[in-house]
Amino acid sequence: MAGGEDGPPDVLESGGPGRWAAGGPGPLAAGRSRLLVSVLIGGLVVATFAAIHYHAQAARLMHRPGHSPAVAAAVPPQVSSVTRALPSDGTVRGEVVMVTVSQVRSAHAELLITAYISGGRPRTKYVLAGNDCTSNGADHSWASGVTDSHGVAVLTGHPWAGRRSDEYWAWIVPAPNSSPPPGLHGSFMTGTAAPFRAEAPCVPL
Repeated sequence: MAGGEDGPPDVLESGGPGRWAAGGPGPLAAGRSRLLVSVLIGGLVVATFAAIHYHAQAARLMHRPGHSPAVAAAVPPQVSSVTRALPSDGTVRGEVVMVTVSQVRSAHAELLITAYISGGRPRTKYVLAGNDCTSNGADHSWASGVTDSHGVAVLTGHPWAGRRSDEYWAWIVPAPNSSPPPGLHGSFMTGTAAPFRAEAPCVPL
C-alpha cells in the first residue's frame, strides 16, 4: 500500500524563500536531506511497530491450547505505510507517516502515526491532534514533539486500535495562522488521506 491512494508519496519542500549562506548546502541537497530524514523515520517506525506487534501476537497464540510455536510463527501481521504532506498553515510544513498493522482478513487494525515538521516556533511543543470521524469525544494526540532551535521536530505517538474502514482526521496544534487549522482526512488504516477544509475536518476538499 506504500504510495497511498493516487501515486507515490508526497514530497514536501519545507522552509520559506531565502538565500543560502556561502559554502552552505544548496536547495537540492537540503531537499534530499529532508526526504532522507522522512524515509528513515518511516522505516524505523515500520520495523519497530511490526516487531512489537508480531511478537505480541505470536506469544498469545503460543499460549493457546492446541497451538504450537510453528503455528504462531506462520501468521505474521500485514504491515503497510504511507506518507502524506501535511497541509501547510503559514510557515509550518511537514510530512505525516501512517503505519498500519493488521492480521490477515481482520476488520480491525492498529495505527501508528509519526510526523516531521519544520518552520515551527523554536522550542515549542506541537501536537498532531485528531479523532475518529464518528466520535463526539475530545480530540486525542496522534503524535507530539518539541521543536529545536530551528523550529524542526519529529512528532511521535502511540498505536491506535480501530476498524480498518473507519475514517479519521488530523491537524497540527498550535496553529500558526488559522483556528482550526487545515489538516488531513481519510481512511488512515487503508492508506488514504487528503486535505480537508478547516471548518469541516471530516469533509475532504
